[in-house]
Amino acid sequence: MAKKHYIIRIDSYEGEGSSLMATADGSDGMYVVLCVEGKSAEIVDWGYPTVDELLEAWNNVEFENLKEFT
Repeated sequence: MAKKHYIIRIDSYEGEGSSLMATADGSDGMYVVLCVEGKSAEIVDWGYPTVDELLEAWNNVEFENLKEFT
């Protein structure tokens, strides 16, 4: 089964029972690479402050949802 790659933006948040701090180069969020294969999904790379930096690092991969970010 072929792997599919997606760009995901993760933002920091603070709730009643949980919180998440996601920061990249001082921003309050980051872009990550999600890899889906069959029924499994895994974040395989993270920490990019911009989509352009992520795309530069992952220039050999076709992202399923790239149009959402360009």
